[in-house]
Amino acid sequence: MNPTTFESTLETRLWSPSRTARLRAMLIAVCIVAAAVGFVLGDPAGRYASDLELIRLLRGMAIVKSIILLAVLALLSWRLRWLTFRPLVVSYAAAVGVMSFASALVWQLTFIGVAAFLFHASLIALLVLMLRDDVGRARVKARLQAGRAGR
Repeated sequence: MNPTTFESTLETRLWSPSRTARLRAMLIAVCIVAAAVGFVLGDPAGRYASDLELIRLLRGMAIVKSIILLAVLALLSWRLRWLTFRPLVVSYAAAVGVMSFASALVWQLTFIGVAAFLFHASLIALLVLMLRDDVGRARVKARLQAGRAGR
């Protein structure tokens, strides 16, 4: 098999529409469950009832955090079209779940400092994971090439 045929075969083996759909559904389910937990655990704080401007500001921040979360989900949805190591996918799901949970807490006006820390820490973790993702892709290609050499 010549190298160009092998590379095209490798690329088709690395992409699976059904696996991509399952992973997207899993990410969305993780976000929904994490947000639901945040809404259940979060108790709308009565101490903010007198300051409507602060409530508007914090809820606006929660909306901005949700928009960032949607952008991250779109980026991950694009990335997960190709084969990814399972620990990396689990890490992506955990980070997205924490972001969703934190956004729900901010919306509920509960544990705002903790929620902000969790949101930004998981966003930084996602960035680090995405920067390290080339290592995973190189390992996948090496594993497939080793399997080819063993034949």
